[in-house]
Amino acid sequence: MAIINSYPTATPTGSDLVIGTDVSTTPNSTKTFTIDSINALSTGTPASGTLNTIPIFTSAVAIGDSTIVRSGAGATSLYTFGGGTAINNTSVTTEDLTTTGNTILGNAGTDTLTVNAAATFTDNITMNGASKNLTLGVTNPIIFLDSLGAERLRIAGDISNNSIIQDSSPGDLLLFSNTELEIKSGITGENFAKFTKDGPIELYYDNSKKFETTTSGVLVTGSITTTGDVILPDNAKLEIGSAAGGDLQIYHDGANSYIDDQGTGDLFIKGSTNVFISTSGGGTMAQFTDSGSAFLNHSGSLRFSTSAAGTTTFGDVTTTGQFRVNTLNTAPASAGATGVLGEIRFTADYIFVCVATDTWKRVAIATF
Repeated sequence: MAIINSYPTATPTGSDLVIGTDVSTTPNSTKTFTIDSINALSTGTPASGTLNTIPIFTSAVAIGDSTIVRSGAGATSLYTFGGGTAINNTSVTTEDLTTTGNTILGNAGTDTLTVNAAATFTDNITMNGASKNLTLGVTNPIIFLDSLGAERLRIAGDISNNSIIQDSSPGDLLLFSNTELEIKSGITGENFAKFTKDGPIELYYDNSKKFETTTSGVLVTGSITTTGDVILPDNAKLEIGSAAGGDLQIYHDGANSYIDDQGTGDLFIKGSTNVFISTSGGGTMAQFTDSGSAFLNHSGSLRFSTSAAGTTTFGDVTTTGQFRVNTLNTAPASAGATGVLGEIRFTADYIFVCVATDTWKRVAIATF
């Protein structure tokens, strides 16, 4: 091996390469270019050489294991160094790396290409091998530029352990799949969403499917909560129940609205306290109180009510059929017995009428 020494801190030996001035002598002597191991060829007997090989001598007569070997000729010449590095006019090959033209190939068991400065690639980058990974630091993004050098898409991580796909282009961000596009929590993790070509779109909660598109609309598994209105067009029905077409239908046909019970059993309308039937303007048509009276109105005025004692009619009673009393009443004890104006009582012999408060009159009923 050739060694370049600086004097006088070192003393040259016979195999050293000495260039410069030897300041260890007085006066200083000048050696312009001296390779003692080659000079020894004139006085010693060197080991045998090899054709097209440049040896590096380890002594005056011994060739070391470091050589430069030339093979080929002209433009195809290849120079191979003792450590394994080979150079020709088209490639450089080392133990771990080969460069040929614009191609860089790793030869080691674990290949790593480290670029410590800005690098520009004007053509495709192809990665071959079992892993085929492109590994970047957590805050080192992949940035896609347009023809003017403006950033359009960024794929990166951040210090908060987030992964980011950031689109800053004036167009849309498009994702393409030939069959199915899945969004998951990992390669084999829980489902977030699935998009199937010529098929459904599925949305999941905690890996349980909750929403799916179908050929006729959508299918929801679970409850629906909305902060706005649910709007259906005319003749579109809200169908409830398992029967075909729904056991209960609520809809509007463009002129009228319907609550249509199509299933088996009865139709129940329940209220926690009162049940009102009203006009769209707020006018009460009927009221049904919990464990109490029922009221029927006409044009906003009360006309009929129920009570524990029976019913009360406000206004005239007109019937096209018979007026029947199923049970005879108890006669007032006297003409001044307690009574309410208009009250009528029937007994087997008399009809009693209260003509004023606590004032009764009667008429006899005779056989014929």
